[in-house]
Amino acid sequence: MIPPLAKPKRKNPVARTPQPLLPPWARSRAALGLTAAAALGRFELQVCGSCGADAYPPREACHRCLSGPLIWREQSGTGELMAETWVHHSNDLFFRERVPWRLGLVRLDAGPTAVVHLHGGCARPPAGVRVGARLDKSDQGVLLPSHR
Repeated sequence: MIPPLAKPKRKNPVARTPQPLLPPWARSRAALGLTAAAALGRFELQVCGSCGADAYPPREACHRCLSGPLIWREQSGTGELMAETWVHHSNDLFFRERVPWRLGLVRLDAGPTAVVHLHGGCARPPAGVRVGARLDKSDQGVLLPSHR
């Protein structure tokens, strides 16, 4: 004779159930260069072949002279953490499970200002930082600062 199945444990309808989700993976075609560099452990930005302007976020044409070919070049990543904020709400399921999420703006010595993910041990603005590119759980490049 087969024993009867035990009653399932009651769930708390208010408690959050963590989901096995990945970070958002939709990126532009131009942003794949940032991911490729992060996979090699390098921080690279696009540089205009015509006027030499550094570009962030990745794009198809130069923001200064509108010329087409932008070349990926390794950068030092040094800069200043200018501002920080906490995201308390997200429509993306991955971030919804992990809010509040700390973000910052870093003015890179190369010129552009980058949006970075700030971890618990990162300094508070204003502070000198070095930005590095890493791969997240969905194998996409993300920017993380560390102390200089």
